[in-house]
Amino acid sequence: MSEVLEMSDMIERRPSRLTWWLHPKVATPLMLLAILLLSPFLVRGYRLSKLPDIGDPFDVDALLKTFPPVDDQVEKLLVKASSHRRAPTRTEHLLIDFDESGWTTASEPLRAWPADNEIALDEWTRAIEFPQWPKGTDLLSVMDSVEAKRDLAQLLQTRAECSLYDGDAVGAWNTTQSLLRMQSLVADNAGGLDRMCSTYFAHIAFETAERIMATSHFSADQLRAALCDLQKIRSQLPPKSAAYQWDYVRDVRRRWHFDDPGIINLLQSDFAPEELKSVPIPLRAKTLWLFGDPDYSHRATKICLCNWLEEINKPRHLRATVIGAPVPLFETSSDPRLKYLSQKINERYLSRHSLSRGLELVDVLDRSDAFFAAIELVAACQLHHRLHGEFPAILSALVPDILLKLPTDPFSKTGETLQYRRDGESAVIYSLGIDEMDDGGLTGRRLMTDKRDDGYRIKAPTR
Repeated sequence: MSEVLEMSDMIERRPSRLTWWLHPKVATPLMLLAILLLSPFLVRGYRLSKLPDIGDPFDVDALLKTFPPVDDQVEKLLVKASSHRRAPTRTEHLLIDFDESGWTTASEPLRAWPADNEIALDEWTRAIEFPQWPKGTDLLSVMDSVEAKRDLAQLLQTRAECSLYDGDAVGAWNTTQSLLRMQSLVADNAGGLDRMCSTYFAHIAFETAERIMATSHFSADQLRAALCDLQKIRSQLPPKSAAYQWDYVRDVRRRWHFDDPGIINLLQSDFAPEELKSVPIPLRAKTLWLFGDPDYSHRATKICLCNWLEEINKPRHLRATVIGAPVPLFETSSDPRLKYLSQKINERYLSRHSLSRGLELVDVLDRSDAFFAAIELVAACQLHHRLHGEFPAILSALVPDILLKLPTDPFSKTGETLQYRRDGESAVIYSLGIDEMDDGGLTGRRLMTDKRDDGYRIKAPTR
């Protein structure tokens, strides 16, 4: 019996084959190895935990349902127009940007360009009559279409200027209407790049429209109709938030990935972030992964977008104060952690890289609003001149016979109307501009160092 007990004690003292790894000499190296292998995931998880994942900032599916299908005929017309399009030569390209007196000298050399593009222009003009244009679903396809749209806009402007130069103000306005219609189509259900293009198209249309309205060939009835057209087009423009929402939809579809050519080129170029320049190129993507990008950037995008959507449709003077740099946010009361989140969003390279210019589009669209308001007042003042033989002494004289109410200046501090001053036989209508300072009505081509207001100096009708 004692022998049996001794054998039992030996069995109990013998280590189990399943628990051998618990021996300190084995377990300690295994634990260190496991920690070493798991440390990148732990570091990554810790970094990502600093920025919450809030989910989509709006109902993406509902937005997509508002996007109507494009008529196949539009696609065919645009393809045919593009196949017949001749890009401007270098000489023609230099002559395209008209100034206040440049058309007289630029007209003859430029006539060949619209003449060579008659088929393309006709097809494009037919396509403009349709209610919906196709939209790019990724950034590259949008960028590919920008050049063609720019050429179309400049061709339409050139055709309008040719008609105006020949004394056909009505024909010039009809072509300008097509250009304004095109900018509406480009702006509708479009992301930021298309919206910026549409503001350029509107701006060059306004330049020609201002000259058309200054000719006596354009009657009071035609001015009144033109004013109605401008007001209708402006009222149908989508809100500023739509551009941000469509960019987000496009971002959801493509997301930042390390096989993205843009990311690859960035990491291999001299423009790589400072924190990665000491890292060998083959390890840079892995280092960014360790930092939590691009998932961190995607979380930051949703937080920023949610914050921006809360404010950007409000008049500028009613928006909250902008905080944070280089990625800006509005200082709203909806999230008490906003300053903390602003700091964290700025800590990661991809979020800084992709979001730092997020509110520049709002500035561009605000300037577009200012020019829309200014050109409406140009039409109203020219109509007043046709009816009374002079420009109004003050803008309030336009209400209610010509305008139901005066448009406000997006850059005013309390929602005032645009500035106006009669100067002899001419007058100046202007917005305070992006610096929100009254520079005395100095308008015209703006240089980066210029202090200029956004608007027009208008002259009495001439033949």
